[in-house]
Amino acid sequence: MVFLLLKKFSIKEKTTLFLVAFFLVHPVLVQAVAWLPGRNDSLLTVFLLASFLLFIESMEKERVGQFLLQNLLFALAVFTKETAIFAPAVFVFYWLLYVLPKNKKSLKNIVMYVLSWSFCVYLWIVIRTEVLGEVNKVFTSYAIQAGLINIRAFPQYIFKLVFPVSLSPLPSIYDTPVYFGLGSILLIIFAIFFTKYKDYRNLAFGALWFIIFLVPSFFTHNTGVNMGGDYILEHRLYLPFFGALLVFSEISFLKNSWRKIYPAIFVLIILLLAVKNYIYQDTFSGVNNFWKYAVKMSPKLGFARLHLAEYHISKGEVDQALEQLSKIKELEGNMYNLNYNLGQIYMNKVELEKAKESFEKEISSYKYNKNGYYGLANYYFVKGDSVKAEYNWNIVLVLDPLNSRAMNSLIVNSVYEKNKSKGLKYIEMLKNSGIPVHPKLLEDVNNLK
Repeated sequence: MVFLLLKKFSIKEKTTLFLVAFFLVHPVLVQAVAWLPGRNDSLLTVFLLASFLLFIESMEKERVGQFLLQNLLFALAVFTKETAIFAPAVFVFYWLLYVLPKNKKSLKNIVMYVLSWSFCVYLWIVIRTEVLGEVNKVFTSYAIQAGLINIRAFPQYIFKLVFPVSLSPLPSIYDTPVYFGLGSILLIIFAIFFTKYKDYRNLAFGALWFIIFLVPSFFTHNTGVNMGGDYILEHRLYLPFFGALLVFSEISFLKNSWRKIYPAIFVLIILLLAVKNYIYQDTFSGVNNFWKYAVKMSPKLGFARLHLAEYHISKGEVDQALEQLSKIKELEGNMYNLNYNLGQIYMNKVELEKAKESFEKEISSYKYNKNGYYGLANYYFVKGDSVKAEYNWNIVLVLDPLNSRAMNSLIVNSVYEKNKSKGLKYIEMLKNSGIPVHPKLLEDVNNLK
């Protein structure tokens, strides 16, 4: 698909083949393929590139079937990831640059497209607002904060695109010096400046594509004060990468260097990138590898250290977990779920009062964090105070009505209190939530008198 689209921009076939190979093996795009959370960007790219290809072809020759299929693919892109809502602006820009100067009669066609795209985006907004409700406002607030922080990562994305080094599963904006990115931008500008014959339309459209589809990804809700944010995900480059390919296609080194030794250099570049790609894939081969490599490559990112600590806790590796949590305290001071995990460790070590203190600190810092209340409930249950345990587990259900851990714990607590009616109530609650009840729990409650 990338090959077919590049051909639409009148790029030489050999240059196109190199750019497609560059796209296929570039290590910075591994995350979009090898990591499940990155698959939304690869799906988005498939739908949007196919939609764009049909749009171009329908501008060349009007067909109702192409119009309908293009809109279907655009709708699939929008409902895959919200970045697609900016695609109509890019498509219209293409029409202005490439179609309108040759075909003045295409105005009616583009109006029909704009109306259909607008309806699709409107439908998406309505459904999103209905599903998320008030949560949508919270997400928007966090997204704006995140955007103001993450916009500084723009030069770093350019650097990794040109020089695929310092790759990380969760790269922090503080890991790569910004002047590396600025240097990469200057390098591209100089390469374009010293290219004699260039198509300014391809340069303008490629740059717009890259910016339009990358910048919105900065405005996510993963960043917040002491929430472990400030990380920039490499899979977000997957769709913008096509724009970069268009820009690169106008650099003389790629346009006019298919003689003498240059083809061998291009093959060597692709082979080196392929080797780097293969090695980097191992990062995503398991939980342990992922978080260890994330901490190694982004040592200042508390979020990565927190998850590595949680992994160690799940394996009973208390000392390694404490090491990571202590480092987070040095870096962040405090952080979402930091004290909860400390409390978990103290519970495992039967240092109950320290555990209680940690859970209370978590609640005091993040009063809407269900984990703090869940940990405190467990503390009270171990201490034999079933009333306070039940109270805190119920708070968890207020914050997260489908929390199966809290529901199961409440059933266990009912068995401990020998309260059959209460146990049956919580079993019913669990069933109504669509969560299966463990047969042993059901048996224990039914055996109560």
